[in-house]
Amino acid sequence: METRLNDHLNSRSKFTKTAKDWILVYFETFDSRSLAIKREMEIKKKKSRKHIEFLISQNSID
Repeated sequence: METRLNDHLNSRSKFTKTAKDWILVYFETFDSRSLAIKREMEIKKKKSRKHIEFLISQNSID
């Protein structure tokens, strides 16, 4: 997780390289990369800021 956030902060991700102010506010852990990718796609398919804000409010890491 730290490596991934560092990649975003240091322009190693082409989709997020323009922003330099990433703050981790939510995460989930999985036993395999394939399960993690599947979950990421579930969240992205909803295309709902409201759903993402709900996830963050229910599982805040602050």
